[in-house]
Amino acid sequence: MRFTTKLLPLILLSLFASPVFKANAQTYLPVGPQTNVSVNTIIQGGWEPCYSDTYDVHLDADTVLANCTGNRLMLTCLETGSEVIALLAQGERSDVIFDTGNTQDLHIANGVGWYFNDSGLDSWGFVRAGDTVSKNNCDTDASGANDERLCWH
Repeated sequence: MRFTTKLLPLILLSLFASPVFKANAQTYLPVGPQTNVSVNTIIQGGWEPCYSDTYDVHLDADTVLANCTGNRLMLTCLETGSEVIALLAQGERSDVIFDTGNTQDLHIANGVGWYFNDSGLDSWGFVRAGDTVSKNNCDTDASGANDERLCWH
């Protein structure tokens, strides 16, 4: 998702890690990238925020992952002050952080093409499964569903 005029906070959501809750308690487990989803829908669906920052701050994946310890991760973005997530995708932690290296490769899971690399290009993001990427720090490919692309670096 490309926004050029406003800074967007990053929110990475992780399943609530308390042993009081079980994985089957989650009611919001969308398949594929989703757009225009209420923050309330996500919270009521069993997710808890674990990291938030703006796009002008360099993302340190180690810090994010230390704060977000759940078995599932959801990457999201929204405009500052909004209660509506502009774009999100979720999946098993192992899929969301599957190291695809500095290549154009994607790891396909849950209707999402995930990429993650914390060395070299330091990129992390997703596209709709079936779309391609052109990683140059972040994905610059303009084909496919451009409103379903998210990249952090």
